[in-house]
Amino acid sequence: MLYGTWLVNLYLGIVAFFIVFLGSLGNNLIKTTCYRAAVAFVVTFLITYFFRWLWSIAFASSTNKVQEDEVLFKQELNKIEDPTEDREYSDEDIQKASEYVRELLDDKEV
Repeated sequence: MLYGTWLVNLYLGIVAFFIVFLGSLGNNLIKTTCYRAAVAFVVTFLITYFFRWLWSIAFASSTNKVQEDEVLFKQELNKIEDPTEDREYSDEDIQKASEYVRELLDDKEV
C-alpha cells in the first residue's frame, strides 16, 4: 500500500507543469513550451510515484514489526493470571506461606 494517493502525484505534476511552462514561455514557441511542460508533468508524476513506493517499502517493515509486537504483547497478557481470581489453595500451600511470613517477621525483629 502506497502512502498518500495518486492525487499527490497529480498536484506535484501540475506544479512542475506550470513552473516549466512559465519559465519556458518567454524563450520558446508555445508548442515547445507546452511539450516541455508536459514532459515535466509526466516525469514529476512518475518520480513522485517512485518515491511514494519507496516510502511505503521503508515503513512497511517497521509497521509490520510494531503489529507483531502488539500481538505478542497481547498474547503475553493473556498468559498472565488474573490476581483477583479466586484460587483453591491446599493446606500445605497455606502452611508454607505462613511459615515464610513468620520467618520474614522474625528477621525484622532482630
